[in-house]
Amino acid sequence: MDENTPSNSLGAIISSLAARRFIYSTYVLALLVVGATQVALTSLSITNPDWLIATLAVLGYLGVPVAGLAVANTSKKATDAESQTDDEAAARQQPRPATA
Repeated sequence: MDENTPSNSLGAIISSLAARRFIYSTYVLALLVVGATQVALTSLSITNPDWLIATLAVLGYLGVPVAGLAVANTSKKATDAESQTDDEAAARQQPRPATA
């Protein structure tokens, strides 16, 4: 089986670009809000509430699958780009037929 077949494509985990953008944007926004809340409370010497500590822990845990999704989709694009570059380089190395 060819390693470039779609069945081996990790980028097919969530194939919709809009869905991936929503996931990444929501995750980053949640991190910004919760992180800023913690920084604000800490700068005021207020003890972090339990809900904030739990939310930070959950967001940290969710970073693994979100990053895995990003890597899976980025790796496929990078591999495709590298193989295209290799194919183009090989085509340039081929001697051109002589014209009469």
